Amino acid sequence: MKTYTIEQLSDPETYRSEKGLFGLTRTIAEATYPDRERWLPYRNEMTAGLHPQVVFDYLEAHRQAELDETKKLFAKMEKVRSAVSELESLNFPGITWELTEAGIVIRAPWDGGDLNERLKRVGGRWQRDGKFFLVPADKATSLKRIFTNWRAEQEERAAAATAQNRQQEAARAKAQAERERQWAEERKRDDEAREAQRQQHAKAISDRELVVAGRHKVGDVINGKTITGFGKQWQESSLSHGQLYQPCELHRCNGEPVCARCFMCSKHCGCGEQITYCYAYFD
Repeated sequence: MKTYTIEQLSDPETYRSEKGLFGLTRTIAEATYPDRERWLPYRNEMTAGLHPQVVFDYLEAHRQAELDETKKLFAKMEKVRSAVSELESLNFPGITWELTEAGIVIRAPWDGGDLNERLKRVGGRWQRDGKFFLVPADKATSLKRIFTNWRAEQEERAAAATAQNRQQEAARAKAQAERERQWAEERKRDDEAREAQRQQHAKAISDRELVVAGRHKVGDVINGKTITGFGKQWQESSLSHGQLYQPCELHRCNGEPVCARCFMCSKHCGCGEQITYCYAYFD
């Protein structure tokens, strides 16, 4: 608001040239007298320069009120700037603060809504278009507490998740070790079973006897051993025409002795009587 001296306010020309000042005299008069019959003459006296001190005092009081309001606003903004600076000094990773005319702009990673709920309690709102939180400037002093508690809870959650992961890893490792132990035992049992079967098979082969098919039956005793079964049957020649000890004439057959007539081994000779053989097995 423009300032005036007592001399200027004592000059009627000042009121005629300054429309704002002229209107102000009515405001002063109406505040002094409630009815028109009294405030109108009073205003006319002021515009005639008869009450310069009244106008001067009103202007000074109004200017002082504006100055006080400005000081309050300045102090408030300084408090906000101090709070924002303190937040910046805390160094929250991934979070930035900016003081604007609309309020405090906070950019932070989305955490599922926890931070949003905390800021809503102090009037903050998530701005979907700009992807940031907007908090009223007068709530700046509450932000330190909010973000300190928020970070502490985030760290607790991270620590709990880490501990849970460790427990799960330990449980998986224990389960894997148990499976490997079981697999090792199963492989050992399988190897032992195969070895026992191999030895049993080898013993059966070493103990078997070549017999003429049909000449014996299960339960017969040969050389003090009881027959428990017979193997696959095949036929061979009796080499009744004599035999020679030399390789069989059949290509790729090294069998011997051979028939003295066809020079074939007993498996391939067709000259003599065909005899059916098989192996007898014992328990």
